Amino acid sequence: MDIKKIKDRALIKSKTIGNNVLDSGRDRLKWVKENPEIVLKSVLSIATVVVGVVAVAYVTQANYECNNNLEDEDQSQSSSDLISNGMILEDETKTINYPDERKSPDVHPYHRDGRTYVRGGTDQDKEQYRNDHPLEFGLEL
Repeated sequence: MDIKKIKDRALIKSKTIGNNVLDSGRDRLKWVKENPEIVLKSVLSIATVVVGVVAVAYVTQANYECNNNLEDEDQSQSSSDLISNGMILEDETKTINYPDERKSPDVHPYHRDGRTYVRGGTDQDKEQYRNDHPLEFGLEL
């Protein structure tokens, strides 16, 4: 087949489809003008359903929030009952044994907002790191 024939056939088909869509749309508009009561009833029915669904969702959400508030009160009362009965909460039973003198972390660079900073170690360690690695901080040798 020739490309021109394919192009012409595609153009004819697209025009036919477009004309059919336009004719169908005109027919629907004509029907709507002739039968406004049916269209109005349909729109009112859909609006009623939407309003009903929104109202049910609102009431359900309000009930859910109310139930959560009641559950929170129950939980807070049960926690206070546990404390008043002399029971120990879990947080109080955890103990962390840190040594009296902790080792300082190694000196290392970190980057933030396009700048390089030194983290860890003592002030002398940080100054020594800056002197040993001047290119990381934009300094010349």
